[in-house]
Amino acid sequence: MAAARELVRGALASDSCTVKLENPNRLTAKRGSQAKMRTLGGAFVNLKVLPVRLEIDFVETGNHGTVGIFAASNLGVGVMLGMEEKYRDAVADLADLVVGALAPVTGE
Repeated sequence: MAAARELVRGALASDSCTVKLENPNRLTAKRGSQAKMRTLGGAFVNLKVLPVRLEIDFVETGNHGTVGIFAASNLGVGVMLGMEEKYRDAVADLADLVVGALAPVTGE
């Protein structure tokens, strides 16, 4: 699982995420900027600017491992009206990044 964790950490860091190792089994990451999104307006920003946070858990069971991904907006106080689909796309983009980073470990 250490190899998987490092692959994911590297992929997130190269995608301009702030990554923190919470413990050997959990990474947290943040991407985007609340200030920039609010200044420019959510309708006008790139997906990578939308503030999103991730929690990634690495669970090892015998010879197998599982990676759990929890992603959510990191908007803080505010209304996301009209931006739901854009946030779904931003979260899916990060989830795809994590899955892609794991390809050398999973063989997929």
